[in-house]
Amino acid sequence: MFSLIHAVLLRALPYPAPDRLVRVGHDAGQAVSIPELTFWKEHTAGFASAAGFRGSGDRSFLYGARPEWVSTMVVTAYFFRTLGVAPALGREFDGQETQQGGPLAVILTDGLWHRSCNDAPDILGRTVRLDDTSYVVIGVLPRRPAAPDRLLQPARTPGRPAEGDRGSPRDG
Repeated sequence: MFSLIHAVLLRALPYPAPDRLVRVGHDAGQAVSIPELTFWKEHTAGFASAAGFRGSGDRSFLYGARPEWVSTMVVTAYFFRTLGVAPALGREFDGQETQQGGPLAVILTDGLWHRSCNDAPDILGRTVRLDDTSYVVIGVLPRRPAAPDRLLQPARTPGRPAEGDRGSPRDG
């Protein structure tokens, strides 16, 4: 029982300065939209950085010959910098990839890269399929204990979703 309490309540988050991370939302627990998050970030001096995320469910993932279902997450610009995490391989999303109509790129968690891509050292710049759309792998996150195997996509600026996008994410 102590192990469960320690893991859920007492152990610090696995990020630098976890005591400075705050989740924001509306009174009723509603998530914050990207325009709201952007407004708060630009008009509030209290945020050193702000980022949002949302899960977008399981999607068909193909690298090589064997398709599989993977859990995906959509993240806003500066998501990794806000958490103090840098990709172990490659880079985070740039301004073009977060714009409607920009290049379609993804970042893999270490677990997904290990399991589904066989730790391919040349994974950066390779194309993977997510549902019926091709994406370029631009990064692999560092190994983290108990982190889910996941694929991350950039949130696109509000407006009409680009091909392969599943709407705009909410803050998390």
